Amino acid sequence: MEIIKKSEAMKILKSNPNFITGRYDRGKYKWLGSEKHYIGKATQELAEVKAVYVERRSGAELYGLGSEPYCVIKCVYDSSNEAVIQVNRNSTY
Repeated sequence: MEIIKKSEAMKILKSNPNFITGRYDRGKYKWLGSEKHYIGKATQELAEVKAVYVERRSGAELYGLGSEPYCVIKCVYDSSNEAVIQVNRNSTY
């Protein structure tokens, strides 16, 4: 599965009432200026995950990143079967 635009992920989210958003992994990655730097990068395939996208964040002084913007990898997944989304801790982007 590849990272897609957030707008495309939101369309997928709205297409089914059982879909919800959540963190794909626990990583915090350096923001490279635009989501286009992340779009198309491969991620681990998980059956419940329907879309993976990147979201910009800022104000991360609590996490030791200073005031630099950073991003997190989020996903849209199917909650109807209440399967546990496994955390991918080995991701590097």
